[in-house]
Amino acid sequence: MARTLVTILIASAAVLFFTQSSFAFRCDRSVISTGDFLDIVVAKCGEPTASRVVKEEVIGSFGDTATREGLGRTIREGTFIKTIEQTEVLTYNCGDGRLIHLLTFEGGKLKKIETAGYGTGPTRCD
Repeated sequence: MARTLVTILIASAAVLFFTQSSFAFRCDRSVISTGDFLDIVVAKCGEPTASRVVKEEVIGSFGDTATREGLGRTIREGTFIKTIEQTEVLTYNCGDGRLIHLLTFEGGKLKKIETAGYGTGPTRCD
């Protein structure tokens, strides 16, 4: 019974260790974690190997509005204030035998850190 429990605990630890998603990664002696801002990450880690915008969303509202009603319809007048929120993925290829990290930013804030196999080339992310 004790041996089975130990086997289950070791297997659970291995699954947690080898998951594809994490909460932090180390680059240039800095720890990057979810919640960090994109400009801070680039300042600490340098330019990424690649980056791409995967989604762009326009968010907006009317400021200083006036509403008129007539002929069975409502008309809103005023200034439309819009914000463009991007979801961007930065790729850091840390080199031969080291992991590739994919950092997903929503609205400039780090939301997710994933790994995508092993990289190639010179060593980075130290």
